[in-house]
Amino acid sequence: MNNCILTLLKLYARKLKKKLSETKFRSNPDKIKEKYDRIFDKMYKELNYYQDLYDKETDFSRDEVRQKEWKEKVARELEELEEYTNPELVIDLNKKSKRKKREVTAPDSK
Repeated sequence: MNNCILTLLKLYARKLKKKLSETKFRSNPDKIKEKYDRIFDKMYKELNYYQDLYDKETDFSRDEVRQKEWKEKVARELEELEEYTNPELVIDLNKKSKRKKREVTAPDSK
């Protein structure tokens, strides 16, 4: 397997960890799995798209100039997500949603 593809896998593992750590989960197990599955599926589709784009732009790794550009691009993105290298992920089920509470008032009775 191409070294850049392995690096793409690392990148998307970090992106998934970032997204999961930023997501507000409720303690309902069904909802947690549903939300996790949606996030995972989205990231998996993005990874596949990114891999296809890499293959297309580098002519399946035959274009060394474009491959070098991709390697640098992915390295920069990995560096930006450095804090997500730890294989452990803790999800806080007690996070409070930051939604604003709205006051509801009864309509005027006339």
